Amino acid sequence: RKKTVVVIGCGGSRQFVEELARCGVGRFVLIDGDMVALSNLSTQQAYLCEVGHSKVEVLRDRLLDISPEAEVIAVPRFLDDSFRDELFERVVGPVLQERPTDVLRLRRQLSRPGAGGGAGHAVR
Repeated sequence: RKKTVVVIGCGGSRQFVEELARCGVGRFVLIDGDMVALSNLSTQQAYLCEVGHSKVEVLRDRLLDISPEAEVIAVPRFLDDSFRDELFERVVGPVLQERPTDVLRLRRQLSRPGAGGGAGHAVR
């Protein structure tokens, strides 16, 4: 339960993240500014009752249903230039318990073009 997963983009990765909760991962940081849309029903692990809701909040609720003792931080923001390095460090840094330079390097690595189509995961 000491493992932490940082999820950048909570759409297509949702089923995988849910399985991590079932496997005993105890801490999650979810970052995504998107809402569940009708088009997500055919391409993601999403349900009609979730349409119009924040993807991070829906996934947070699902993770807590699976593992009530998990720590889940939901950040309903896109990881783009408006998500300042200081904000990313404040949200992710204490959870990862790493030096700020490591956290900023992680942010830059996950947000660069070609890093998985905008979605990324970091496990510690």
